Amino acid sequence: MAIPIQRSDYIIFADESGNPNLKTVDPNYPVFVFCCCVFRRQHYDATAAPAVAALKASHFGNPDVILRSHPIRRRLPPFDFPGNPHQRAAFMADLTRIIAAADFTVIATVVDLARFQQRYPVASAVDHLAFRQCIIRLTDLLQSRGQHELATTIVIESRGQQDDNALLQEYQTLRQAALDSEQTPPNFELQFDPKGNNTAGVQIADLVAAPIGRHLASPQHRNRAWDIISTKLYQSPQGQKDGWGLIRLPDA
Repeated sequence: MAIPIQRSDYIIFADESGNPNLKTVDPNYPVFVFCCCVFRRQHYDATAAPAVAALKASHFGNPDVILRSHPIRRRLPPFDFPGNPHQRAAFMADLTRIIAAADFTVIATVVDLARFQQRYPVASAVDHLAFRQCIIRLTDLLQSRGQHELATTIVIESRGQQDDNALLQEYQTLRQAALDSEQTPPNFELQFDPKGNNTAGVQIADLVAAPIGRHLASPQHRNRAWDIISTKLYQSPQGQKDGWGLIRLPDA
């Protein structure tokens, strides 16, 4: 008889922002972000996910609308609200309120692609390195909460079978390296979730990842979303966020 897997109190949702290809760096957005949002399962199921569903019902009358940062920021359908700017303003206010009210912790790795390319011209895949840094900090977070020995699910937006398998292999390599060096191994179950599945947590991770990237790419510009997200970054016992909730590659 199989022994039931003991699961932690947490669930993690992850998404990316930007293109990790060092050969085609976008000068307007020269960063890549791998972002993880850590929820207590109870809060996510009872509060955060229903709030997202209620937002869609209120503003679109359609629960199948997928919230994505790019079309929202570009005012593409259905986020254009033609002829009704007040409705768009109300939608943005409600969306901001939901993200602010949701109780989750953010761990994100941001890669400055131009600087990274200069320093490491023959580096490994940028997205894998960013993912690896997040896994290390996620393990620290769960250990600090006494949950690291329990299995925790990470739901990651799928990028296709080949890319998903490569990321899974990266995780398995990281876990084996920790075991070989007698360090605390990560204990995660990776699930790859197509955006069309309409998973609220993956959409929240998308909405969080892009403002982080924009803030690091253009820190001189006002970024209200960043002002909210920065309060949710994982931090050290001394309150330090850099290197904890926000990992920058390459480092200074």
